[in-house]
Order: sequence, then C-alpha cells, then structure tokens
Amino acid sequence: SKCYVPGSGAGGAVSLISGANYVTISNSVVTSSGATADALTFDTNASYNTLTQSLVFNGNGNAVALYWNAFNNTISFSTMSSNDPTDFGLFMLGAASNTISNSYVFDPTGAAASIDDSNFNSISQTTIVDNDGGPSIDFVVGATSNTINLSYLTGASFTGDSYNTISQSTMTCWGGACVALDVSASSWSRVTQSYIGGSVDVYNSTGADINKTVVYAP
Repeated sequence: SKCYVPGSGAGGAVSLISGANYVTISNSVVTSSGATADALTFDTNASYNTLTQSLVFNGNGNAVALYWNAFNNTISFSTMSSNDPTDFGLFMLGAASNTISNSYVFDPTGAAASIDDSNFNSISQTTIVDNDGGPSIDFVVGATSNTINLSYLTGASFTGDSYNTISQSTMTCWGGACVALDVSASSWSRVTQSYIGGSVDVYNSTGADINKTVVYAP
C-alpha cells in the first residue's frame, strides 16, 4: 500500500522481524538517518516478503538489509540508496534464495551492494552503481552460488567467495587505479557474455573464469 515511513533518531524505519512472512510493501517511501540501524530490515527467518515500486533511503546506514536465513523474499522495481561509505544500498548477510530485479542500487560514497556469506540469491535487470571509484558490488567470504544477470555495475569484486556468476552484464570503471573486475582468493566464480570497461585483476584464485567476455582497458 502507498505510505511514507520515516525513521527517527538512530533507529530504522521498518523491520520485518523473525517469522514475518508474506508481507508486501509497495508504492512506498522508507527513510532513515540512523547509523546503527537499517532503513528496511528483513531479519532472521523473515521470508516470502515483497518490496516493490518503492524507494528506500538511509543517510547513515544500510538502506535494505537481509540477514540470516531470510529467504525467498522478492525486491522489484525499487530504488535502494545509502549515503554512507561503510554501509550499502543493499546488504545481505547469511540470506538465501532472494530475488532482486528491475531495481536501482546506489551509494555515492562507497560500494552500493554487499553479498556476505549469502547463497543462491539472484539479481537481474538491475543497476548497481557508486561514485567512489571502487567496485559497486562486493561478493565476500562465504558468498556462494549467487547470480547477476542482465545488469549494469560500476565494478565488481570477488573476495573469498565461490561459484558466483555474472552474465550478460556490463561492468565499467574508469580512471586512476580503478578496477572494473577484481577477483581475489575466489574459487570457481565466473563472468560470461559480458562487457568489462576498465582493468581486470585476478589474484590467488582457483578456477576463475572470464568466458566470452569483452574486456576493454584503454
């Protein structure tokens, strides 16, 4: 339903607590400025919930966060934005089998999205961008079997992850020491049928595969 939900003080605005299922947030604006809380939280075991056609913004923390065993949630046609260098527009920690599509994820001060110790999540037809010169999305330790398809990224980083895939997508990163694709201590992660504008750094990785991908590094 249509609504505006502002957070107050250091707190978040909306939290789908453990066991919250089949909740739909649509045509809504969710905002927070709390450095210690997420604007919208899918908490442990919150599942089968939907966020669609909405704007979620946090000036000092994560905009949307999905935590341990939050699974089978759907986010579509929404904007998730943070303005904090250490937090994210989209943050996953221990989340599984969630779907993000046709959305926009942004943080002008740091990486826009982080997939941390999360598995089998799918991101498609989504723009994930930042303005700080680093990767806009990080796959970090324990992130396994997640996919990005038909999306636009301003850089991607694989660190200590495994079996993640980016396909039919564009990664661009220009200027300075900017790296469009950074693969470090990653196992069997794959980029296929994509375009990389900028440099690629693959270090200390196993089975990393850049297949049928155009890499343009002037």
